[in-house]
Amino acid sequence: MESFCIAVFLAKGSRFLAKGPLRLAVEKGSICCRGIIFSQENEPLVVKIWESFDLKAVEDSQIRLAGTGRLEPVEAAYPSEWSAFIDSLPPRGLGKVMVAGQSDTGKSTLCVLIANRCLSTAGEVHLVDADVGQSSIGPPTVIGLGRSSRHLLRLTDAEFVQGYFAGDTSPAFCIDEVIEGTRLMVQEAQRMGETTILDTCGLVAGPLGEYLTRQILTAVRPDLVVILEREEELSYLKGTGNKIVRLPALPAGKKDLQARRAFRLSQYLSALRQSKIVKYDLASMTVEGYLARRARRRGLAQDGNPLRSSNLTCNDLVNMKQAIVGLHRGERYVELGVIDSVDCDEEAIRILTTCASEVDRVIVGNLRLGDAGETRLLQAQEEPG
Repeated sequence: MESFCIAVFLAKGSRFLAKGPLRLAVEKGSICCRGIIFSQENEPLVVKIWESFDLKAVEDSQIRLAGTGRLEPVEAAYPSEWSAFIDSLPPRGLGKVMVAGQSDTGKSTLCVLIANRCLSTAGEVHLVDADVGQSSIGPPTVIGLGRSSRHLLRLTDAEFVQGYFAGDTSPAFCIDEVIEGTRLMVQEAQRMGETTILDTCGLVAGPLGEYLTRQILTAVRPDLVVILEREEELSYLKGTGNKIVRLPALPAGKKDLQARRAFRLSQYLSALRQSKIVKYDLASMTVEGYLARRARRRGLAQDGNPLRSSNLTCNDLVNMKQAIVGLHRGERYVELGVIDSVDCDEEAIRILTTCASEVDRVIVGNLRLGDAGETRLLQAQEEPG
């Protein structure tokens, strides 16, 4: 598809969907995107390849478009049920709101709209991103807690506050870690403010999806559950006693594999931007596999699986070069890293990271990050329960 650069006139009150990749610069007038006004004084709005933004012309406006995406006229940016739901929300005191649904149903978009509704009157909102594969708050493999005191275009605009290293980008390989990490991040968010919005992953169907969703409900105990459905994928939640609002999924097409990989790569690059090789003394820190926390809770032995070990040896680590790790200070996640090399004679490990803080604990995840993308150290998924 060829790139272009054209001027477009937008009549006052007209609505559009901007589908990336696009760059929109306002030359005259003003447009609104998710409650944020763009005019000549603003930087251009950049819509990435995996994104789709709703626009409304606040006044007769002229914009200049560049890119290979497109601008589509629409009568309404969202289903009428969405608008009615957002308008019905109290301006503050929402408590814990959990948004659930399959991938590409609009969960992240709805979380942004809920947050912006609250930010119209509240000073700050907190958001927990439990989608470890398509992380918006924090890097992939991490359940992120973010906060914002101003309107958001996207979840990635929230300030990263804290994280929980789950160790994989597929919840099927870290299901207990996702449950526990989500519980802890929501708990921390509630300590910081009255409104917490939880964006869950897309694994909701089938026995594993039902198990994960039910366990998160039990762990988080949300005040409101918002379900985005194409059919009745989460019908198993009927009769759970939770306050549930069902909304239709966005009609947009599914995000293709290329767009998913591009988004995940952008998040890795963001996490490792300006990184350097840092040498750590293995004798002065704890190094364990990402499944060790689960093994301790259940009283399980290592069973030959190094990722379940709470004491990884130097020889174990030699075979884990390029593995993604979570750097910690005690139980608290500090930063992401990638194992560069291991020297058993020096008893040292060198990690590519942006971390400048002291750490005393390294948790090794299930993924290697190489030039060709991610590969798994452990291919067989761990059974939940």
